[in-house]
Amino acid sequence: MMRTPVASPWSAVRRSKLRGAAAAVSVAALAVLPSRPAQADGTRFLDPIFTSFTKTSNITYGSAINDRGQTVALHLDLYEPAGDSAPDRPAIVFIHGGGFDSGNKDNTTMVDLAKQFAQRGYVTVSIDYRLASFDVGSVPNFDPRVARAQVDAQHDAQAAVRFLRASAATYRIDPRHIAAAGGSAGAATSMRVAFDNEDVGTSGSAGFSSRICAAMSLSGAVPADLVDPSDLTATIWYHGTADTKVPWLLGQRSSDAAAAAGLVTEFHSYPGAGHVDYATFKPSILTDGARFFLDNSAGTDRDCREAPAEPPGGYGSFQSAGPTRLVDTRTGLGVPAGPIGPGQTRTIKVDGWPMMPPEGAKAVALNVTAVAPTADTHLTLWPAGQPQPTASALNPGAGRTVATMAVVPIGTGGDVVVYNNSGSTDLVVDLLGWFGAPAGATFKAVAPARLLDTRDGTGTTAGPLGPGETRLVQVAGRAGIPLSGLGTAVLNVTAVAPDTESHLTLWTALGALPGSSTLNFGPGQTVANMALVSSFPTGFIAVRNNSGTTHVVIDVSGYYSTPAGPQFQAVTPVRLLDTRDGTGAPQGRLGPGQSIELDIAGNAPVPAEAVAVDLTVTAVDPALDSHLTVWPAGTDRPLASTLNMSPGHTVANHATVPVGSNGKIAIYNNSGSTDVVVDVDGWMA
Repeated sequence: MMRTPVASPWSAVRRSKLRGAAAAVSVAALAVLPSRPAQADGTRFLDPIFTSFTKTSNITYGSAINDRGQTVALHLDLYEPAGDSAPDRPAIVFIHGGGFDSGNKDNTTMVDLAKQFAQRGYVTVSIDYRLASFDVGSVPNFDPRVARAQVDAQHDAQAAVRFLRASAATYRIDPRHIAAAGGSAGAATSMRVAFDNEDVGTSGSAGFSSRICAAMSLSGAVPADLVDPSDLTATIWYHGTADTKVPWLLGQRSSDAAAAAGLVTEFHSYPGAGHVDYATFKPSILTDGARFFLDNSAGTDRDCREAPAEPPGGYGSFQSAGPTRLVDTRTGLGVPAGPIGPGQTRTIKVDGWPMMPPEGAKAVALNVTAVAPTADTHLTLWPAGQPQPTASALNPGAGRTVATMAVVPIGTGGDVVVYNNSGSTDLVVDLLGWFGAPAGATFKAVAPARLLDTRDGTGTTAGPLGPGETRLVQVAGRAGIPLSGLGTAVLNVTAVAPDTESHLTLWTALGALPGSSTLNFGPGQTVANMALVSSFPTGFIAVRNNSGTTHVVIDVSGYYSTPAGPQFQAVTPVRLLDTRDGTGAPQGRLGPGQSIELDIAGNAPVPAEAVAVDLTVTAVDPALDSHLTVWPAGTDRPLASTLNMSPGHTVANHATVPVGSNGKIAIYNNSGSTDVVVDVDGWMA
């Protein structure tokens, strides 16, 4: 609908209806609200019915570590309508601008808005947040420090929202109805709070919801791919066409993305106005903006703390949560100390960890490492309470420390079970993330592509990683992956020709080095492992080699992000292919340079509508050094390898593979001959 706002004849408005939201409460309906004292004529939330306000300064709402490594306290100023005795009042968080490297809660625009809306009956706050230690505007947008600055601000603003809910009784705040607003960098931050509900940070008041009902932007914008139909946050945007700092078109596209997602949005455009032209915007903010906050926050009967309902079609959203160590039999972490003997099992408690929701997690992504096994063996993982499957997740040789990724449904009691077939081995298990409600990110496939190869300098300088050396790898903006909005990358990581026993660790760039390994290898072993690595917020990941030197190859096959896409369904492993007995393909080893195609879509338990499949691929008794490549049938075979093997060593790796248009995947063997086994662990549909 197009209309002209009362306060500005130049303002064009676009609105769309929020799917599934409760109807807005009309102004007339305010008559049935609890009686509240007014000091002037007018309607609460629309008019300045209170003639004055009170201010409480420098309230500490949290703390966080800045980009200098310092722990800083976070403060806000709180404004209330003077003489108001209402028991529960909606709140608005105001966020200053300044390019993410300057400004404070005394920003004159934010302070004036905080006072204006306090006089309309809200509890309002103007907040400080962490600022970058460098000139953000002087470096490229893809510099990982820029994303760090933006997300630091977001995390702090979300902590301010949580603080208001935690302090609801103290300040007589209605915790159901909180909104946010900001200018420039603060506008972008308010919209990141609106649209990035899964990443809330740790800046304070843990355990309370960070969700808001509505957000206002004064000359701000966010990446369109950050907007998700499940966000349920209404947004209003004010932007001048002559804005040279944040171009008008970026704000327009942000609002358009919200409209395309089915969310309530209004875009107010001002010809000739510049960046945060508050004098021009203000009349409409105090009329249209006041009406907008009433309709979508103060007057709604929706509890904005609540996450949206689980999307239909499965529980398949992914939430990164690590790597976090769950089990180490060497120290007794998570299970009794001591190696697992032949034919023995261990039960691993995975549900209920602090980084998981208490309910709703249905499957976990784990990195499983067999440490110093005494014999050739295999490990099997499955959900507790279910029969043990025949599939193996990991095939270590005697004395070889080997890691693999596994996706396992959570079984009875929130547990999964691990079985060791032969000899004895220590076990290390790291949690990478979980699948389930509440909704997180969903899988998007890309054509497998190489992000890093230290042998030829792809994505880095040529030359192996030395002992203790770390390199940054750009993920966002490459291989069909969006420049912004990326969450977790689906990677295959290979160590090539290491000169000593070592391990690689992959983690989010600029984050703390985790105490876990992604890939373990011995001298001369070319070894691969799948990894789920969050590159949020920087768009980069870091890779570190512990000892000696090794070349490193990293290939990408997809990523998890919002908005919602195909949903993941995990299953107890089912065998789809075994060339030893003719399961899924003619019996016989796969020879050098040969490929086979495997039916996936409609091949039980995978449904016909599956768009990607989660597999454990095993090379059994290969004759030569070689590698397998798995990719969607009907497309060109990529250069990326899925699995690397050496003569006589049975080796397995996890892979997430898009399904070809003919419902099949293809498997290629480079050299020698090998039997191939494929077990399905889940699918996306």
